Amino acid sequence: GVIVVAALAALVLGVLVGGRLGDTLLRRRFLNGRVFVAAVASAIAAGAFIPALATHHPLHALPYLMLAAFGLSAQNPPLNAARLDIMPAPLWGRAEGIRTFLRTGAQALAPMLFGVISDVVFGGGPHALRWTFLVMLVPLAASAFYLFRALRTYPRDVATAAAFHVR
Repeated sequence: GVIVVAALAALVLGVLVGGRLGDTLLRRRFLNGRVFVAAVASAIAAGAFIPALATHHPLHALPYLMLAAFGLSAQNPPLNAARLDIMPAPLWGRAEGIRTFLRTGAQALAPMLFGVISDVVFGGGPHALRWTFLVMLVPLAASAFYLFRALRTYPRDVATAAAFHVR
């Protein structure tokens, strides 16, 4: 019970803080604020999972898992807003439709892929599960890396979308 409440609190807090912080930075004229918040949150999530997986006691892992849940949820609101910033308004519906289709497909395949990697690659069992979680941190860390790289082009992408809208 306590663990579920703590996890839900971390998720809700992440959404609230991530969205508010990204918008606040933008209002303070830090144009990259939304992408920066998402990049930092993604890095926090990836980094927090490592000590959580290294410990053998659930209560020792709990603070790290809460921080990881916070990081995972904090990146969503600023990324959703940033996606609209770089997409010309007339294409929002089509872009969201394609994104939703791809995301739904990826979410549907994720549990099966996780199980296949755990059983086939690592031979099943509790140690295989731990190794599978570590392998799955690679895409999460890669997302942080690419978000930090996006900081270079995001202002230009926003300007391009705005210029398209002016026409």
